[in-house]
Amino acid sequence: MFNTTLGKIEYLNDQEYRICIAQIFNIPNDIDDYSFEPVFDMIYEKTKDDPFFKKIYTIAAGFMLSEDPNVGICVLFAYDYAKAFYAVLCDYLNGANKETLDATKNALEKLLERR
Repeated sequence: MFNTTLGKIEYLNDQEYRICIAQIFNIPNDIDDYSFEPVFDMIYEKTKDDPFFKKIYTIAAGFMLSEDPNVGICVLFAYDYAKAFYAVLCDYLNGANKETLDATKNALEKLLERR
């Protein structure tokens, strides 16, 4: 359902981004027919009690004039943020050491501040 084993994802254009998203969410062929909501719900459930994730979900949702954490997750998987968010999320879910997790958190926060 959600692949946390890809390591660092890279893309330089929309086609490469779509391929990365398909790999992250284990989508067979057509992203257009895929519902992300159950995966976003699972991500939220696993991260909802962490203050960092609460903060970034609120910030990202605010970009869409919302306070809904699932909207924030959706925004964080958009083209501009997916690389950094995926790195933080995988580090968190895979139990990375504090130093690694802090580094990926800082990178995402700086990216969100530029908005």
